[in-house]
Amino acid sequence: MKHIFIIISILMSTVVSAGGGWPKKKKTYYFKLSGWYLNADEHFTPNGKGPNTTAQLFSTSIYGEYGITDRLTAVANIPFFYRNTFNRTIVNEEETSPGEELNSFGDTQIGLKYGIFKNDTFSAAFGITLDLPFGENGKGLGGRLATGDGEFNHIYKLDIGASLYNGDSASVYANIYGAYNVRTEGFSDESRFGLEVGAGFLDKKLWIVGKLDTIQSLFNGDRDPGQGQGIFVNNVEVTSFTPEVNFYISKKIGFSAGATIPLSGNFVYTNPSYNAGIFLDVQ
Repeated sequence: MKHIFIIISILMSTVVSAGGGWPKKKKTYYFKLSGWYLNADEHFTPNGKGPNTTAQLFSTSIYGEYGITDRLTAVANIPFFYRNTFNRTIVNEEETSPGEELNSFGDTQIGLKYGIFKNDTFSAAFGITLDLPFGENGKGLGGRLATGDGEFNHIYKLDIGASLYNGDSASVYANIYGAYNVRTEGFSDESRFGLEVGAGFLDKKLWIVGKLDTIQSLFNGDRDPGQGQGIFVNNVEVTSFTPEVNFYISKKIGFSAGATIPLSGNFVYTNPSYNAGIFLDVQ
């Protein structure tokens, strides 16, 4: 089914980028169990916004970072349950398209991040992430059901973080990044850029974070976006804003909640997605 577009890696990228320019210290770790949800009925197209069949996507994933050394950090994001649902379409009280669903494992990201510079104010890290096509693709009516894009890609990313203020009870930081996504199977490569600003309050138990991310296609692939290969298509572009709240209920355990709001784009849903989870942070 044509013109039903989204790319899940865009909406998950805010999770995978956690940590920014600061690698974990040796034998310290961060693990997060979270759920992500999107209910969508409209998408961005080259000609503006357009409606489509209502779809719901839900995933449950484990994200983790582990300090192998003080400079080298292992990173993984594993969506162990992914659900893609399309509602049935009814016109003049007649069903024109049946509802259907797909439940499976999702595409998985694993990688390494290396700290290349650090002082009291600034920190920089370079990372490589492999995106493994463990999800399903091209299922259901017209191949519209998918939990992955069916292609292997690798992302090269540079993060630069800054500690803007670090007091006893409050802290402020910022992080910028640039990345290049090398894709296969006829998909175009992508450039990615982002800015993150966060502030900690209440003796650094409460963290309020804002993220601005953009993904732009290089249009160097030969796959036709009009093929509508499930819900994953070529030349997706999006700029999004993500507000997020993290709260530590103890020194190591906390919970988080946030939303990703697409501001503009091409071949991507206009509707916001939501996430919530619990985490273990051993520093």
